[in-house]
Order: sequence, then structure tokens, then C-alpha cells
Amino acid sequence: MSEVISLRDPDDSGVELNWDKPTEQWPHAADGSLAMFTRRLDLAELLQANARTV
Repeated sequence: MSEVISLRDPDDSGVELNWDKPTEQWPHAADGSLAMFTRRLDLAELLQANARTV
């Protein structure tokens, strides 16, 4: 399972940041299956999480 952030600049060039999550961090549904999803990045949440680790 990976997490990915895809970005585009004003010239429409793209970059993708991709990292694999350890198996124990994979999200699971109540029935035990993998709970995979695609969602928009919550930048405020990301910045708050980073502030807690510094």
C-alpha cells in the first residue's frame, strides 16, 4: 500500500511523491479487507501532524 501526492506547476509539469506504508499501517475495513481510497490532501491536517512531531 502506498501513499502518493501528485503535483503540477503552472507550466503543467508534474511530480509525484510516493511512499510505501509498512504492512501494519495498512487500513482495514471491519470485515478485514483492505480499505483503499483516494481523497484530496488535507493540507491543514498534514501541517498540524507535522507540528506535533517537531
